[in-house]
Amino acid sequence: MGARIGFMMDTVTGIKNNNMKKIPNYDPSEFEHLIKVFRSLIHKGHVMETPLKISLTDLRMASERGKWWVVGAAWNKPDLPVEEDADKQPKMALVASSFKQNLLDLAVKQRMNTDVRKAIFCTIMNAEDYNDAFQSVMKLHLKNAQEAEIVHVLVHCGLNESPFNPFYSFVLEKFCLLHRRYQKMVLFTLWDKIRCLWDEERQAATLTPVQQKNLASMVAHGLTHNHALPITVLKKINLAQMKLPKLRFLRTVLAHVLLTPTDGQVNDIFAPLVEKKFKAFREMLRLVLVQFIRRNAKKVLKGKFATFSVEFLEGRIAIAEQAILGSNRL
Repeated sequence: MGARIGFMMDTVTGIKNNNMKKIPNYDPSEFEHLIKVFRSLIHKGHVMETPLKISLTDLRMASERGKWWVVGAAWNKPDLPVEEDADKQPKMALVASSFKQNLLDLAVKQRMNTDVRKAIFCTIMNAEDYNDAFQSVMKLHLKNAQEAEIVHVLVHCGLNESPFNPFYSFVLEKFCLLHRRYQKMVLFTLWDKIRCLWDEERQAATLTPVQQKNLASMVAHGLTHNHALPITVLKKINLAQMKLPKLRFLRTVLAHVLLTPTDGQVNDIFAPLVEKKFKAFREMLRLVLVQFIRRNAKKVLKGKFATFSVEFLEGRIAIAEQAILGSNRL
């Protein structure tokens, strides 16, 4: 049997048995990414406002320059005037100066020391809700390194506002679901903040108690809402160097993850740890679930979680352990 026939038979068999793993060279990551993008764009109350990539000048000059937006069409691009480039990517100083002075003063107070950060900060603060904030920031058309400033501003505001405001977490969620590069930016930023929970050299916490509490709430939000963040966001915590701030942080995050979602969602959150590359982190997490959560249930079941019983918590821990070991699929 030829290679082509073998490939076709394997593909048909995989589709027939609904087993995508049997299809040669099948990569589910692209499909999963598209699903996340559609989920971030399509929901109740959301209006699609995708700007056209074709400028009015392109339409007017189509007979002379050609139609570049048509596949295969010829296009002659002359030297564009400076004004047209400025329209496509507005200068951040001009954007920042368009806001009210009290908002600009607040940006300076929050140490937004560049025009890009001021523009992002004022745009977010001027939004009506998190959907409006997400769409308004996208209209700034930030590129490359400027995109990382979006995450910086959102995390900074989320950590310093008291009491905790989930608004910033919802905006971060939208960006995480939009593209994986934003999710990576959020992960790297949160890992830096987790390291700040305890400085080994100074032997002290570099985050205030409010910032520590808000950091735990932001991480828990990302884990429990649409899989915006993976459970590996906790892998930078070293169990051998577990100090009290990191222990409180880990206990708060795991309490939200175990008690807030449904049984199936808890299973889905921990299921990716079945992979071999997460072996060390998997064993560390199982130890934390037993030593710091199950054996200290009274410290976990307080405040907003006081209504939950110990039996309920133990049941959720059992689901998490089964998902980590890969012995159960809900």
